[in-house]
Amino acid sequence: MDSTAVIKEQSSPPKLFNRSTILRVTVQCILFCSATLLASWSNVHLLTLAIGIIGVCCVLRSLKIETGDMTARLIDLFAFLATGATAFGVLWPSATYSIDLYYVGICAVVCVATAITWVGHSPLRSAQTLRWLTLFWAGLATVIGVCYGYFYNFSEPFLISLVAGIVLLITMKKMVALPGWSVQVVNTILLLCILLPIVDWFTRPKYHFDVETAVRNRAYSCDAAKADPVAFKEWWYYYMSQWGKMGGEVYMKDPTGVLPYKLKPNSDGHLFQSAIHINSLGFRGKEIAREKGNAYRIVALGESTTYGCTLRPQDQTWPELLEEFIHNRIKTDRPVQVINAGVFGFALPQNLRRLQTDILPLKPDLIISYHGWNGFVLIRDGSSGVIGKAPPRFYERPLRLLADCEYSLKVMQYRRHNAPRPALRPPSVESASKSKLGDAYRSLIDIARTNNIRLAIANYSMAVNERADPDVAKFYDMTFPVFPAVSANVTQTKMIEALISQNPQVAYIDTQPHLDGEHEKFIDLVHFTQDGRNQIAENIYAGIEKILRADLTGLETKTASQ
Repeated sequence: MDSTAVIKEQSSPPKLFNRSTILRVTVQCILFCSATLLASWSNVHLLTLAIGIIGVCCVLRSLKIETGDMTARLIDLFAFLATGATAFGVLWPSATYSIDLYYVGICAVVCVATAITWVGHSPLRSAQTLRWLTLFWAGLATVIGVCYGYFYNFSEPFLISLVAGIVLLITMKKMVALPGWSVQVVNTILLLCILLPIVDWFTRPKYHFDVETAVRNRAYSCDAAKADPVAFKEWWYYYMSQWGKMGGEVYMKDPTGVLPYKLKPNSDGHLFQSAIHINSLGFRGKEIAREKGNAYRIVALGESTTYGCTLRPQDQTWPELLEEFIHNRIKTDRPVQVINAGVFGFALPQNLRRLQTDILPLKPDLIISYHGWNGFVLIRDGSSGVIGKAPPRFYERPLRLLADCEYSLKVMQYRRHNAPRPALRPPSVESASKSKLGDAYRSLIDIARTNNIRLAIANYSMAVNERADPDVAKFYDMTFPVFPAVSANVTQTKMIEALISQNPQVAYIDTQPHLDGEHEKFIDLVHFTQDGRNQIAENIYAGIEKILRADLTGLETKTASQ
């Protein structure tokens, strides 16, 4: 062979752009442009920028430009930095967008595009780095899918992503060289991914949550919860969601802006199996005329415990029961109306604002105040030490084992930071009387006196009191901060007694006999079962019977009180 020809052949430049390279780069460009466009539609700028940088780096590596090992390493470094930024933006807890399957599709496209860089192309040494890049994007897609299915309780996406994760871990062991310790980590994760769904299948309760069954079996009770804690957790989640759903049906924004919301007139809702009607005047219950005529009107002023946590269609609120007791036990020709003016979420200060606009125009003859839980925080002028942080909720997940583990960890953390304080010293009566709650009660007394309305103030009853069984108190402390509430209730009772001793024209109602501390008459710490509502109606009737007989039978108040 001619030496001149050999020299020309050796000195000719390498062929950079053959047909396969052009095809590979074209497909990569299409995939990276698609992923960038999808990311820009989701309005996540960090993800869009990162995909663009990775795309440029992968295209340069696919072109096999001979720039030396150092330049290739710099290109790989830029690609990994952009990938790390993507993971930070997608998985960071304070991200401004929610985890969605939309991002799984973006990650999958990028994963395929990066794989094209090394499949049948790069040398083995260089391919290791690029393979890690591909595995990262596949892993990111899997993690997003698992998190989406887990946190939103979608079983199909969760299980599919879990299977994809198992396949990915097996592939990782084949594709890249792993250190000895990391092989053990991968094997452990593989076993967990495989065994967790199997164990969960055999250990999860073989029943479907049914509201009627839960109510009939008293799933909310302390004894039932001890027998089946999983059923109680599921009940509690459903219980809280029912309050929120019902609020959406009967709430409305206060047009005047005085209050955060009010009950929507002529609206209907449901709480469990019970139907709720808000009449044209904005009170729960039957229709009443704005003009009272000859009727004797009683207004029950209170919170959700007055509004009523009814479960069954036949359940009644305590104002309804009180009206029936009066009609059946006091013989009078004068009609008696008991108006349920309870609003869930309101404390006494909010209800005082409703007096001028909603209640005094009805010209009530008697106002009954039953307030407690919502106002306990006001005993120390809003100090969070009175009530504390609300306990964590139980959330349903695709795997019950993980849901129970998550809930248990949250409860442990809650109890560590909000330790029960059985010996918590209640505020003094003097300091409580000077608090915002004390001011509110004095305002109520002044309004009743000014408008010549009889007033009866009731103390508060709960499922747990200072004499309660420690196991029962611990059970309710899972959903309410029990011990601070008990301390606040003791203080409020003493404060009310002191205020009434200074204002003898105000009647005192003791709601606690056969009720306070008798947890079987409660759905939770403060809301009553139907037996509990029957009992509080009896206790309130006993507290106002003399007033009623004096007013309805025509006797003088002084004679009746004697």
